[in-house]
Amino acid sequence: MGTQDEQRQGTRPMLGYGVRPAEPDDLDAVRALHNHWVRRSTATLATRGTTAEDWERHHAAVEDAALPFHVAVGWDDEVLGYALLRPADSQSPVPAVQDAVFVAPFALGCGIGAALLGGVLRGGALASVREVVAVVPDAGADAALALHERFGFAEVGRLRRITEKFGRRLGVIQLQRTLDRPGR
Repeated sequence: MGTQDEQRQGTRPMLGYGVRPAEPDDLDAVRALHNHWVRRSTATLATRGTTAEDWERHHAAVEDAALPFHVAVGWDDEVLGYALLRPADSQSPVPAVQDAVFVAPFALGCGIGAALLGGVLRGGALASVREVVAVVPDAGADAALALHERFGFAEVGRLRRITEKFGRRLGVIQLQRTLDRPGR
C-alpha cells in the first residue's frame, strides 16, 4: 500500500508489472479478483460470484471470437488485473463488443487499468472491431468512468435505478467508442 507519507500525499509506490494475453492458468486468479469486486463493491452490479467453469467459458468465447483478453502480472507472475473484449450480446444484430476492466485493490492508481484498457482496445482494432460498449455502474465506479472517458468513450445513455445491491438502488451509465482501423 505504500508508506504512510505516500498515502498521506496521495501517491502510490511504483509497481512493476507487464501485460500479456490471458492463459488458462490465469483464470483462477482472474476469477478471484472478479469475485472480490462482486462481493465488496458496486464497481460491478453482479451479485453472484463466478465459477471456474464460467471463466473457462468466457476465455473460450473470447478466443473463438478472436478478441483480446489480457492480464497484468507482477514480476512474480501474480495477476494484478485483467481486461477483455467480449461479444456484447449473441442475439444482437449490432456488431459491438463490451469491455471489462478490473484491477486488484492494492494495485489501484498504478496505471494498470490504463495499460489493460489500452491494450485490449488496440487488440480490438486489429481484430476489426468497430464499436466498443462499456457499462459502468452509476455509483461506486468513478475511476472506471474516468478511465473510459480518458480513452475516448462517450456517454450514450443511462438506465436509472435498475437493480439493487447492498441495499442501494443502482443504475448504469452506457458508454461507447468507435475504434479506428489500423493504418488510418
